[in-house]
Amino acid sequence: MAEAEALYRQILAQSPQHPDALHWLGVLACGTGHLEAAIDLIGRAIAVRPDSPEAHCNLGNALRSHGQHDRAIAAYSRAVALRADFAEAYNNLGNALRDKAGSRTRSPPSAGRSRSGPTWPMSRSILAMP
Repeated sequence: MAEAEALYRQILAQSPQHPDALHWLGVLACGTGHLEAAIDLIGRAIAVRPDSPEAHCNLGNALRSHGQHDRAIAAYSRAVALRADFAEAYNNLGNALRDKAGSRTRSPPSAGRSRSGPTWPMSRSILAMP
């Protein structure tokens, strides 16, 4: 992970708005429990490339892990609006809706624990850049 983080930071040093580097650095941040950084980085990636269903789904994962149910639901909803066959986003949307319904009786998930894994698009790789 440290190698990937160094690579993404190197890319961002040269191109601060690179959507893939922002997105995947955010996914790494989420995976290490740095949820606020993950939300910021993935949000910046979406600002540059708003049509990425994977980025919206991963933003939903970070928001859900942070206990922000309404924002997670909105992110997952956007992901499925962008890609109607996105089964993982539908699953995560259902889980977020369940979490929201149950949040009246229990506390939000631990900030350091992600209950949803990252969405790894197979068609695009940061390493495939020219």
